[in-house]
Amino acid sequence: MIDYKKLFKQLLSELNEVTDLEVITSEIGKGTAAAEFTDIENSFRMKLTKDIYEFYSQVGFVNIEWRFKKPLQLDEQEYVVDGKINILPLHDVFWGVDDLGWGNILWFDHMENATKQKMRKLRPFDFFDEEDNGCISFQRNETDVSPNLVLYSTDNGYYPLKLNIESYLKLLLQTKGISRWPFLLVKAPINENEIFMATMKTFLPLLFKNNKEYDLFMKNMNL
Repeated sequence: MIDYKKLFKQLLSELNEVTDLEVITSEIGKGTAAAEFTDIENSFRMKLTKDIYEFYSQVGFVNIEWRFKKPLQLDEQEYVVDGKINILPLHDVFWGVDDLGWGNILWFDHMENATKQKMRKLRPFDFFDEEDNGCISFQRNETDVSPNLVLYSTDNGYYPLKLNIESYLKLLLQTKGISRWPFLLVKAPINENEIFMATMKTFLPLLFKNNKEYDLFMKNMNL
């Protein structure tokens, strides 16, 4: 079994070794109680996946925020470059942060029915961008949870991914959660944004151990 808590502690250690950035928040919650898994399965009448059990039994939540000390300079403007990992507690994933099941955050009553039903299935795992509702989500089905994750944000749209918890976290640990990095995985409107792409080109390589690891990562991106 993967030691997820150890991996996040290693990530924090690696962040602290990058002299060009500062860590603002670093919280790794203790594992989720067995009763919480049972309560969610009974309340929603569904079965959680093995990887959800394996991850959340070790790590209750992750809240890590950091920023580079120097901003991105582009066209005589300066832009803050930061990162965030916001893996929610299991309760919040399924019930929502306000116990409304993500109503009025990811889905709204005025939506077309088909769109609303699709959005109501989303259960954010890593809620990395609260301004744009950017998140990596589980997809809840009638009796279970899909093993593969979904990338969503209000401005960039909805993208099913061929990633489960393990494969997503492998990439997350490499990128250290630099802002909006998951959109490198897909062809999204933000990929045409000059600021976003300049940030990735200039600052993302600084988070990797070496050029070989960075080149391999970029080779697998959908750009």
